[in-house]
Amino acid sequence: MKYETKQKMWKEAEVSGTSLAPAGPPAPKSPKKGDFNFMPKSAHVNPRINVESLEPPTTTEVKTAARYALPFLEKYPLDSFDQVKEASDYFTQYKNYFSPELRREYCVNLTKRAEELGVKVASIVSQYGSNTYGAIPDIDAGISSRRHVVQEEHVPLLDKIANVRPKITPSEYVELLSEFDKQANIHWYYDADVVDPYLSTYGVKIAEDDAWIHGNETVYHKDLKCLAETSCEALCQVVGKDFVKEFKKDPISLFNSMPVDIKKIIGRMAQDAYSHKYSV
Repeated sequence: MKYETKQKMWKEAEVSGTSLAPAGPPAPKSPKKGDFNFMPKSAHVNPRINVESLEPPTTTEVKTAARYALPFLEKYPLDSFDQVKEASDYFTQYKNYFSPELRREYCVNLTKRAEELGVKVASIVSQYGSNTYGAIPDIDAGISSRRHVVQEEHVPLLDKIANVRPKITPSEYVELLSEFDKQANIHWYYDADVVDPYLSTYGVKIAEDDAWIHGNETVYHKDLKCLAETSCEALCQVVGKDFVKEFKKDPISLFNSMPVDIKKIIGRMAQDAYSHKYSV
């Protein structure tokens, strides 16, 4: 076939789309599984890199506390001085968000750790964390809070519990109060009208030489001394500057000379001063 004839046939084939059209570059073959010849160059392992001596990455260790106020939840760490102090401050602010049972466990663990480290905790923490009966006025206040809300039919049983208290342990007394509250359906009144069973039972016993006690009011001598160390600006507005000058010299004697209603006012100021001192 002459060259002119072939050229004519190629041109006609290009128009008609027949197999006589000139072939282009071959289509790339689809890679088969495991065929590394078709892997991109960047995917090939560099034979010059030796990975045999490399260690796999280690998991980062998370440091955990050794002591907790609530161990079963692993919450509120108590390892350091600052953590114990923080846990005490936290409880005074948010204790009502805890159930009475959790308050007890939290404060028992916190108090024990605080004693080990020599850390001063809030008085409410000491009460919940104590293993002994509290002051008689506080125990009586717990009974009175129940007497005001229960039905008349439950009063005899409440009196019986109060009378048997001196013969049983604090933990047994707590159980009796807890069961009574459920039967009388007054456990809903905790932190409002009724003192919970633990705070109605446990506490730090007060010597007569260490505090002034009047009914449900208790003013510690240490709180009065702490108040005397402050500027006493609020106290000046109540009793005057001359009294404050003498109060700073001998706070306990001056306090004892005041009428009961003034003692209650001064006592609350003293408690606030003491709490502020150990919360900052």
